[in-house]
Amino acid sequence: MVDVVCGVVKNGNKYLITQKGDKKNYGKWEFPGGKVKADEHPFISIKRELIEELELDVIPLRVLETYRYDNYNLIFILCNPINVLDIRLKE
Repeated sequence: MVDVVCGVVKNGNKYLITQKGDKKNYGKWEFPGGKVKADEHPFISIKRELIEELELDVIPLRVLETYRYDNYNLIFILCNPINVLDIRLKE
C-alpha cells in the first residue's frame, strides 16, 4: 500500500491546483503532491513534495480527507503557503 499526499494550498479564498504535463494525463488538473517515503510523516512529505515541484514552502495544518483504494491511499492535507509569490513550476 502506497500513501500519496495532495496539498490543498489555500491563500485567502483561492486554492492552488496544477496542470499535469505528462503524455498520459496532459492538461488534467490536480492538487500537487506525491508519494510518502518510508518512515516519513505525511506532513513532512507534503512539505518536501511542494518544495521539489513548485519551490513552494507551506505549513501543513491538518488532514482534510483520506481516500483508500486498492493499491494506494490519497491523503489530502490543508496547507498555508509561506512564499506564495515565489512559486516556480519545476516538473
